[in-house]
Amino acid sequence: MQRFVLTILFLSVAFLVFSQDEQKASAQTPSPTPTFTPTPTPCGLSRCPTPTGPTRTPTPSPTISPDWVLVGIHPDASIETTALAKQLQTLIAWNGRIYSGYGDYTSNTGPVTIRSFDPATKVFTQEWISDTEAISNYRIIRGKLYAPAIDRKINADYAVGEIGKPWKDVSIPSTTSHAFDMVTLTGSDLWLVGALGFNACAWRSLDDGVTWSQSLCIPKVTTYASDFARFYFAGVFKGKLYVQGRDFYSGAHPTSKVFDPGTSTWSDGPSLLPLDGVGWRPIEFAEKLIYRIHEGYGTVTAFDGTSYSFVPNPVGAAEFSAQDIIQDGDALYVLTSSEIMKTADLVNWTVVVPTVPFTAQSLAILDGKFYIGTTDSKIYVYNPSGIPSPTPTPLTGDINKDGKVDLLDFNIWRDEFLGDVTTKQSDLNSDGKVDLLDFNIWLSAYKAG
Repeated sequence: MQRFVLTILFLSVAFLVFSQDEQKASAQTPSPTPTFTPTPTPCGLSRCPTPTGPTRTPTPSPTISPDWVLVGIHPDASIETTALAKQLQTLIAWNGRIYSGYGDYTSNTGPVTIRSFDPATKVFTQEWISDTEAISNYRIIRGKLYAPAIDRKINADYAVGEIGKPWKDVSIPSTTSHAFDMVTLTGSDLWLVGALGFNACAWRSLDDGVTWSQSLCIPKVTTYASDFARFYFAGVFKGKLYVQGRDFYSGAHPTSKVFDPGTSTWSDGPSLLPLDGVGWRPIEFAEKLIYRIHEGYGTVTAFDGTSYSFVPNPVGAAEFSAQDIIQDGDALYVLTSSEIMKTADLVNWTVVVPTVPFTAQSLAILDGKFYIGTTDSKIYVYNPSGIPSPTPTPLTGDINKDGKVDLLDFNIWRDEFLGDVTTKQSDLNSDGKVDLLDFNIWLSAYKAG
């Protein structure tokens, strides 16, 4: 009798899964393969940039310090199929929550689910699904949170969230091939930089993103036929906007491009990059423009308006390399592979956190607490007092405790319901037995998800 009931239930679940897949398919048009941008392939040269993610391989540590407490596993990044896509490449604190980016545009993943993580409840909440293959950068501009579409699929050049309003994707008229960074120069404008086809391009909006115009597009400088140019960053420094082209295979362009809002013109400026540099998410701080040379990991670099230099390592090592650089209040924080350091002037540094998870990739600060995103989709919080953090709220129906309600949980219930195993993980209503009441609890949670 139980197996007959199970057969009926199995057919019902199969129909439900099929219906949900049909709904997803009808809601998302398959993304065509772009014909205007060549597919990057590893070039094997030291000056070839890593499109995203770290350029180093951390030395595994047998344990993670008890001062770091695991508070969440990103439910979408954790089920990606490439190592790069699983990485929480960026974290940012906004509106009392933590937002993370993930994806792998070299493998055409996506779309990307934008979720907020609530530190109080330890719950990830889906807020939007952006039509991009990856999100590697967030920027807070005029109180809104922007996520450039690093490789748009069909309908997104960037996503934007506003407090009290739903998220949305925005597609600019000329579209982008890639969007890597967004900033405001005057406080009333918006800039989006990246690439269009083989050219590095910058777009400008003067009405809060309602309309956009192409402000600058420059070609590659190399003669290599398969090469192409990109702007990987936009930096605001002393009232001017700086970008610098990078030919993907052949290196940084010899000069930056500088936009002067007073004259609304572009001019050549000093280089901000070595030949092998990419430049990533600049921050104006202590009379300098501070950035990493590469996206996922790179030397901490300072530009003073005339030339760039590498920031001296405060502990005397050969170079000062960072997984992430963020500003919080009047201080700059640098996440290295071994600690978190703080400075107010780029001269005097303090080690504020002496150890970090060996998989540390990204950093955020919220309500005075340090949060780390890792290469394996996890979020940790620094808890140096040793006080145990509250256990994350269990997800109803998540029988195998992997952070999601899916058919793997159904399979566990099925085996326990049939008596094939003697465990009772599926006793969701805690009545001492595994039965159809537990199935109904799982099914309700599955439908809701």
